[in-house]
Amino acid sequence: MYSKRYLYYSSYLVVIVGLFVSGYLLFNHYSILAGKPFETDLCSVVFGKGCDAAAFSGVSNFMKIPVGGWGMVYLGILGCYLLMSQLLFKKGNNEIIQLSFWISFVGVFFSLFYILIMALNPILFCPFCAVFHILNFTLFFLVKKLSGASFRELFKGLLKALGIVFLAKPVPAHFSKWKWLAFIFPVLLALSVYQWALIEGLNVRIEKLASYDPLVELEKFEAKKVWDIQVSPEDPLFGPEDAPVSLIVFSDFQCSLCEMFASNFKYLIEKNKGKLNIRFKYFPLSSQCNPVTTDDLHPLACKAARAAEAAHRQGRFWEYHDSLFEKGIDKNPEVFFEVAQSLELDMDKFKTDFDSKSCQEKINADIKEGNRLGLEGTPTVFLNGREVRELSQTNINFLVKYLAH
Repeated sequence: MYSKRYLYYSSYLVVIVGLFVSGYLLFNHYSILAGKPFETDLCSVVFGKGCDAAAFSGVSNFMKIPVGGWGMVYLGILGCYLLMSQLLFKKGNNEIIQLSFWISFVGVFFSLFYILIMALNPILFCPFCAVFHILNFTLFFLVKKLSGASFRELFKGLLKALGIVFLAKPVPAHFSKWKWLAFIFPVLLALSVYQWALIEGLNVRIEKLASYDPLVELEKFEAKKVWDIQVSPEDPLFGPEDAPVSLIVFSDFQCSLCEMFASNFKYLIEKNKGKLNIRFKYFPLSSQCNPVTTDDLHPLACKAARAAEAAHRQGRFWEYHDSLFEKGIDKNPEVFFEVAQSLELDMDKFKTDFDSKSCQEKINADIKEGNRLGLEGTPTVFLNGREVRELSQTNINFLVKYLAH
């Protein structure tokens, strides 16, 4: 027999460790975003592998906060329910324990989802994330033991609770009105943590903007090597061809950071009328078409590049580019044709170009050029041949004005 007291203590320990792991992932994410990474990367120190690739992948944010923040929200609300069930309801605390079980049940499904993501994309493996998921499964086991009920009994309890909430069925006589506070308080606490994480993310971005020093960025920019980048009339071009400043971006349609940077293109062209053009180069991070990429980080990126090039051959590259980023690739290869149809492209020509050798040759030429330049990831951006690392609108605008005079 498990002593309930030790089950509670074990649950609290798991929650505390989980909160530490989630908190580290959240603050590490914000520190990198602010350009002030931790001096010591605990992931690398403890496990010999960092968590940064996962932290900035397409699945790292949900409803505008990093998943580390959601870990804190989830464990915070679950920890509060467990604590109140032990301290406030010595007897008859079954409703709160049942609610804790179902919250944990949902949490396990999210853990399974992220474990599957890491299994399918090994480069996204995050050691601290894996620790969190192990803790989550452990917590699920402990809460199930605390409930002292079978899965069938727990399911009946869930149906009864849903009937009370959504069908206005009578509340059990033993359930005093004040008990509702015990259910509501952790939810309010979770909303407060979510709001704090949201505001903290905004503050990081504001602080980074406030600390921007154009002279420092200019010094960094001028210290970069000037590359002779091969361009072609076949490259997708946005803006006047004779503009004095050319921004060349090597991009990947399955890259979340590329999507973020691409959202600035229209603004940059309008802000720098006549002074700037943007030239797009394909650089899929997939071993299916990029010989330097050993991991198939973005398994649909090569097909996405072929689809965009096929749209380009109908003079609709930038519309397709924006629509594909907006819709998102996920794991659905049919999205390439759905976007083409939504733009009313000639579908017979689109499919022919999509599978054509010449289309792939254009992509291969861009990949070859990117590898010659030593690209390590996407987006990689060059202004008049010099690489730019600080990709904020403020910095790009400043450098364009500097180069145009």
